[in-house]
Amino acid sequence: MFPSRRQRLLFVLAALLAGAGLQVPSAAHAANPAPFNGSSTFLDRSADLSGVANLAQGAIAVRFRSTSTAVAKSFFSASHTADDSSNLSFALNGGAG
Repeated sequence: MFPSRRQRLLFVLAALLAGAGLQVPSAAHAANPAPFNGSSTFLDRSADLSGVANLAQGAIAVRFRSTSTAVAKSFFSASHTADDSSNLSFALNGGAG
């Protein structure tokens, strides 16, 4: 049986990371699955900041299932409340969730 497209993509990604000399961390920080309504629900992970504050590099993995028909979907975003110009966002615009 041939590997699926997803399996091939994961293999290529792993090969690229290995070739770049990056190491897979021994631990990861993860949120528990939670329902979101798309406008006013969120998870405040500020308490976890000390666990990642000294990292020199890292990766963000997002797994999602969406039933939304909205054109723009934000899956992950972060900002600093004291700095209006600081933000990080992972979003899908115009695609299928």
